[in-house]
Amino acid sequence: MGFNVNKLIICLIISGLIVLSIGLLVFGWMDLEFSLSLKADAEKIAQFGDFIGGVAGSFWALAGVLLFYKALTEQREDFQNNKQSLDMQANALDLQVDALNQQIEEFKLNRRELIDSRKVYEEQSKTIKLQQFESSFYSLLNLHQSTKEKLDFVGFVESLDFCSKLEGDVIQRHNRVVAEYDQLYLNNRQALSHYFRVMYQLAKSVRNNRDLSEYKKAFYMDVLRAQFSDYEIIILYYNSHSIYGIKNRSLILEYNLLKHYPLFFSPEFKLFMDLEGAGIIKLEREITSFLSRNLGLYYDVTNDSVYKVEEKLEGYPVILGIYLGDDGINISLYVNGSLLKAGFSMSNDQFNDFLYQLLLERMVFSQYLEFDQVDIKRKVILSDGEIEFSYLISSDLEMKISVDKY
Repeated sequence: MGFNVNKLIICLIISGLIVLSIGLLVFGWMDLEFSLSLKADAEKIAQFGDFIGGVAGSFWALAGVLLFYKALTEQREDFQNNKQSLDMQANALDLQVDALNQQIEEFKLNRRELIDSRKVYEEQSKTIKLQQFESSFYSLLNLHQSTKEKLDFVGFVESLDFCSKLEGDVIQRHNRVVAEYDQLYLNNRQALSHYFRVMYQLAKSVRNNRDLSEYKKAFYMDVLRAQFSDYEIIILYYNSHSIYGIKNRSLILEYNLLKHYPLFFSPEFKLFMDLEGAGIIKLEREITSFLSRNLGLYYDVTNDSVYKVEEKLEGYPVILGIYLGDDGINISLYVNGSLLKAGFSMSNDQFNDFLYQLLLERMVFSQYLEFDQVDIKRKVILSDGEIEFSYLISSDLEMKISVDKY
């Protein structure tokens, strides 16, 4: 088609030239007399112009149209070629995008594999570190066991027993027992210092281990705590109250190492066991449990509705209550009738001393607070058919009972 158009255009142009030549011959050369001085024949020139415009101009106009058509056709072909080229480029870009997406997926898979590999490595590393720690921990635990076997903890505690019979108030008796322990420590310094170094080193190896969670640390501390005998815990208690164990108090509180402290085997409380018998152990546990559950209400900023809690102690015809007020925390124990009818052997004064000393022990001594930081006002109120033992506790410090975290 392109070849025919070109040929036709050439023919039209040539035809136009031929017609032009014929016109010149017809209108010009037939008149042989030609001079610049002659007057131009306007009619003849007009006829010649009409002839050229009508015949030769038509050929050339048609040739122009065909040239324009050819230009449009070639332009259209160029557009199609460009479109094909663009389509090919787009397809090439799509292929590149697909390749890049595939590479991205491969990178993601490689990343997942690296993450999984890292997790496996971390788990293996943790396992190895845990095995190393446990090896060290149980080696120290065996050393601790072999060290304690050389010590007579029963004899140590019995040597402190006479202090329970000393006169004076609760704080004075406590200070005297601690002073007596200081002398006991000096008399057995080599053996006791070695024992406590090993024991606290074992505890610190757990607390300072960054690879252990707090739950795991509590677990290993429980393992250590389970190794303590009753008399061993008593010695640990008085050591922490002496100048030789001050720096380890935070460790004891953090992991509640004195949880199983045998209160009534200790010099300060043994006389109450002698007066009341084994039943006083259950009473102490009920009171301590009640305080640990409810004491925090006083310091709970979200508590705006509970101002008192009263419970009947299981197995006893008594009611224990805690009352939260602006002047402090009031703890009261109500006995219906008399102590004797309620099943207790102690007198009112002895029972009052017991409750007062128990509150001091749980909230002051066991928390290593200074005596002048806590004020406890106590009184016994006798009314018709009821005895109230009341203790008003006020302090700028938060009062708490030691409990396990987990």
